[in-house]
Amino acid sequence: MPVPATAVQTAAASSCAALRQTMVDCQLRTFDITDRAVLDAALDIPREIFLPGLPAAVVYSDRILQIGTASGHKRSMLAPMVVARLIQAAALTSTDRVLVVGAGTGYTAALIGRLAAQVYALDSDAELSRLAAENFARIGAANIEVVTGPLAAGLPQHAPFDLIVIDGAIEVHPDSLLTQLREGGRLTAVVHPAAAAGRRGKATLFEKNSGHIGNRVLFDAAGDLLEGFERKPEFSF
Repeated sequence: MPVPATAVQTAAASSCAALRQTMVDCQLRTFDITDRAVLDAALDIPREIFLPGLPAAVVYSDRILQIGTASGHKRSMLAPMVVARLIQAAALTSTDRVLVVGAGTGYTAALIGRLAAQVYALDSDAELSRLAAENFARIGAANIEVVTGPLAAGLPQHAPFDLIVIDGAIEVHPDSLLTQLREGGRLTAVVHPAAAAGRRGKATLFEKNSGHIGNRVLFDAAGDLLEGFERKPEFSF
């Protein structure tokens, strides 16, 4: 006798919930993530719906994962502990307005949506934006607005923001995004140093104080480079 679909779905949901708990206990807590609100969001958000087609054990692994699209657009998702620690470092409040750049299918924006007042999820790929909107509807995230457009341009029409999260890696200073921060605003990103190879970089927090931008390195992190934030090639003769 075949197993009812509802029973299979219930078992799958229970398995994913257990994997989320393991992710929080063995990845996030051991990486100095102590903020209760961040941990609760990671426990609550079903990461598997943002990475359809992948086995649950892979979805909750501690590594960068590729997001496939029918259009062939390349996007990846940062490791869970990197996302969580960047969010913790941003010190979100319940009144913050946040822009997530390179939002992909929406996982990082979904986490932030549990902590902030308003989130804008920006991606340059229309298919990814459509999938993100569907995912937000599934989890009841009514405070997240999906926008499709060039990543490096940000959303000046909705600025200023309390926080901008670049959901990937950059090689150049994100000048146009930094101008969209309000006084006291923060921006987080994985920055690839000039001499770095591959995905290696530094998780960095930028802050706007008295009109000036300062920054500090938080920890070593890996991330795939987002389009629009590439370093221009240097030519030598």
